[in-house]
Amino acid sequence: MSERKLFYLKKYNNFYDDDRLNALLVGSTREELDKWHMKIYLYERMLHLVVKSGKEDGYLRFNYKTPYSSKLLAQVLKLDPEFVEKTIKEFEEVGLIEFANDTSGTIILPDFPYMVASTTQKAKEQSDRRAEARMQRSLPPGYEDDLKDG
Repeated sequence: MSERKLFYLKKYNNFYDDDRLNALLVGSTREELDKWHMKIYLYERMLHLVVKSGKEDGYLRFNYKTPYSSKLLAQVLKLDPEFVEKTIKEFEEVGLIEFANDTSGTIILPDFPYMVASTTQKAKEQSDRRAEARMQRSLPPGYEDDLKDG
């Protein structure tokens, strides 16, 4: 039996300073900033949907046969369909997403492979044990009890 992989997203430290994300901001009014935050939310949720699929290829698919459409994304994420469709077009214009060359219409997040990491449960547990041991070694004498108390 193969062990399940754990996937997680890694956002680089200047994620929100990306020129492509900032190109989505049209004005500086409160309403425009709210729309921009919703666009960022949509992009992050799209990244999470790819992680949820268990693949590391960046292809956004509802299941192995069905790619996400704007309408399906709006339903799943409980967002306004017109907003999602318009934002998907904007994402494509600035290069945050691409569409597959085939006729499926599959959305591809080209940065995804650089933003995902995976591990196994056993590797995570080993890493946690090592981090605990490092922390214990770095504490002055007498502080170990404070950690156990919570």
